[in-house]
Amino acid sequence: MTINKGKTNEELVRQYQARLKARKEKPAPKQEALEERVEGENGLVYSIDDTIYLFREKQDDVEITTRYNTVNALSVHQGKLYDVINMGGLNQTLSGNIIVERAWDTTALCSHNGVLYYGEIDGVYNAQTGEEVVARRGYVNVLCSHDGELYDAGEEGKIYKTLSDEVVAERPTNIQALCSHDGHLFDAGNYGKIIRTHPQGLNELRVADGRICSLCSHNGELLYAGDNKEGIHRIQIKGSWLHKGKIPIKGHVNAMCSVPPEIVQKILEK
Repeated sequence: MTINKGKTNEELVRQYQARLKARKEKPAPKQEALEERVEGENGLVYSIDDTIYLFREKQDDVEITTRYNTVNALSVHQGKLYDVINMGGLNQTLSGNIIVERAWDTTALCSHNGVLYYGEIDGVYNAQTGEEVVARRGYVNVLCSHDGELYDAGEEGKIYKTLSDEVVAERPTNIQALCSHDGHLFDAGNYGKIIRTHPQGLNELRVADGRICSLCSHNGELLYAGDNKEGIHRIQIKGSWLHKGKIPIKGHVNAMCSVPPEIVQKILEK
């Protein structure tokens, strides 16, 4: 999550319009890429600053869309991809439709039990009704659905079961990421570690000296991205935690989301 500083909405909109114009002037994608059919494993969608991409293993990554401000989170809900941005709110990613418009930073997003939730500076909200689900002190940086429960965490340094408001873990500083992977909940943040949150106290892995911005469960691997390392990094958890290398992406990744093949296909045909 990156909080907007130093630029007015008017300046951001002008920059956004200039990028859109440049994007329209780019050459069209190769026809063979559009005709490709996607089957089997999920695709990986990620954001760098204000732009959202689809990772392609053997081809150039596909630029999906550009927002006028930083993209903080991505989520699949009822077969569609959504994103939230600083000083902008909630968008349906492929159509560009604005679902919820906000004048401040929207920082977290998650689909849970048929409901889409988002988080911002003072709490967690139901995207359909606009109702506040729970209040928080400080930014809610991340939401996560795990084992039938919705969790949230952020600037307070606490991990909550959102709907019951129960604290399940505390960290010494800002929590930036939660992820449900292989039956376990994991957290990470400004403390440079990935920790197996629940059940608590099993183990942790120090992976970076700086902030870890995002975690993602993708095709059997746990992925992480952080401020001090470019790209996306792969971990396989079998007994001990094994580093499996890096997905070579240039830039610091803000958010990641594993998407089903149907969404990958729509992106390629867009």
